[in-house]
Amino acid sequence: MAGGEVLCSFYFNGHVSGGRLGRDHKPEDVPTHFVRDCLMDYINFELPEDKRDGARKSVFSDLTNEEIAEYSSIISKKKQQRMAEEEKERQAEVAEAEKRDRWREHVLKTKPPAEARSMIRQDDALEMINDRVDVSPVDDFLPYHVYPRPFAASVIRPGWDPLPEEENTKPEPFQMNRDCDQVRAMIKQLTRADGWTIDHFRRTLGTVSRPDMTKFLNRRGRMDGRRSSVFELSLAFFKRREQLGLPVTGPVDNRHLQQLSHGELLEVESPNGCVAPERLQDEGRGEAATVISVPQQVLGDGSRNIASGTGRVLRERSQNKRSIPGGGQVSQSRKRNKLG
Repeated sequence: MAGGEVLCSFYFNGHVSGGRLGRDHKPEDVPTHFVRDCLMDYINFELPEDKRDGARKSVFSDLTNEEIAEYSSIISKKKQQRMAEEEKERQAEVAEAEKRDRWREHVLKTKPPAEARSMIRQDDALEMINDRVDVSPVDDFLPYHVYPRPFAASVIRPGWDPLPEEENTKPEPFQMNRDCDQVRAMIKQLTRADGWTIDHFRRTLGTVSRPDMTKFLNRRGRMDGRRSSVFELSLAFFKRREQLGLPVTGPVDNRHLQQLSHGELLEVESPNGCVAPERLQDEGRGEAATVISVPQQVLGDGSRNIASGTGRVLRERSQNKRSIPGGGQVSQSRKRNKLG
């Protein structure tokens, strides 16, 4: 036992070495130990304090007083750790719910009624997805390969045209090795992290309408949705990120960008040169476009600086520019127009 953790190792004779209090036991003893843990937990947290010592000695009469005290301490620490984890999850859920409420209020105030209802239905469908499923590849799901076409938008930067690193590599064929529930979970994981929204993702896929996306998100079951174009395009999106060496659903950080660009990628540098996402407000839409920060030293020579709020947009790629709130301009050749 180390730091309150239980250390076990198996012998070839079928016994388990270690465990609570360092005692050897057999696998068939595990259910009994589980019940004993539950009893100790009940005594520690449910019985009146003046009755706990007597109850422990009566129930665990096979242990010495020192062993009972150690056992009680182990169970109490586990309980406290579990309660702390549950409270952390609860606070995260509350924060996410408050964030969604603010978003709904914004949508209802700024969008036409029909569009607002469509956006809220799509977000409700996304929220109901179980994103804790195992998304590891399943080799025997569908026994055929897809030969994808390049996306018209970037799979790295939401709302942007493909970056040079995407244009210079051809999408590879892939096997349909994730099921529909896994793909739905991956969509939620991507769009609930910083950077991507569900509409960013939908527009990147190309011809997917909001009702089509909502319909796919509302389905349940491994095979439910396999004939939908949303399923195939979504899987192609994640496979493309995988091919580029990026996190399949997580945020893209500075290390990934440096590996892709070799110091030549158009990014935003924060004032202190650290990796920190900058949020630029898209004109007339009330939506935020994500720009990922990259230290200035990773950019090549000849960069041109353009003031833009809290950071600087580096390496101008086009003379066709538009203004952004906070002063400055951003290259229109790389920043895609937001669509409704």
